[in-house]
Amino acid sequence: MDRSRDRHVTSSGNSAFTLLEVLLSSVILAGMVVLLLVMTDGASRIWGDWERRRGTMREATAALNMMTDDLRCAVITEDPASLLIRDAVVPPHRGDALFFLVSHARECRQPAVIGDLCAAGYFIAPGDQGQPDLFRFHASGDEVMRALRSNSLPQLYATAAPGRSNTELLARNVADLRILRLPEGDRHANPGTLLLTITTLNGTEARRLASQSPDREQLESLLRAKGVRLSAMVALPPLREALIKSHEGH
Repeated sequence: MDRSRDRHVTSSGNSAFTLLEVLLSSVILAGMVVLLLVMTDGASRIWGDWERRRGTMREATAALNMMTDDLRCAVITEDPASLLIRDAVVPPHRGDALFFLVSHARECRQPAVIGDLCAAGYFIAPGDQGQPDLFRFHASGDEVMRALRSNSLPQLYATAAPGRSNTELLARNVADLRILRLPEGDRHANPGTLLLTITTLNGTEARRLASQSPDREQLESLLRAKGVRLSAMVALPPLREALIKSHEGH
């Protein structure tokens, strides 16, 4: 009887968990839960960053398409102001600014636009939180004709600024805009081709760029490491002559 009872007690003791085993299991389980939470949080941040970047890329792609559409309808003359490429409009933001005359097809014009000759421009300036954004300038009708007659197109372009009625936000977190002119054929007959390059950043990097105001070397390093570039080539229309007379005759 005693031996049977002893065997029963020994068997029961082997099948039970000791306090050390319970503590060890709890530690392992807690570690797995923490690891799972960290992985979930990291995946959530990556997903959120990708969603924000995808929104930025979508805006930048639409902006680049609008630029190419405008340039295909550009009205270029011997006057350098009819296609003007210059440094950034709002220092210390880097990049090029592009301003030019454009004539849209009748079906593409807004009802309120008078005449077919307009002025368009693209430049980078601080957005609502200080981050670099891409803006579009637009003027039309009598305003453009007055500027042509008085040779004051650069002064008209100078009115472009965020918050004004002639300027609209196109794409957020655009850190750089580059306009490279590629000569092509006879300069007097064919103005050549433009290579347009837009570089975007995610929102965090764009705000950091705005707060730090890096020099050119630091900016290039940041854009190489964190930026996403979109490019397009546009063949410019042939030069036009007697622009004012031709429009006054209509």
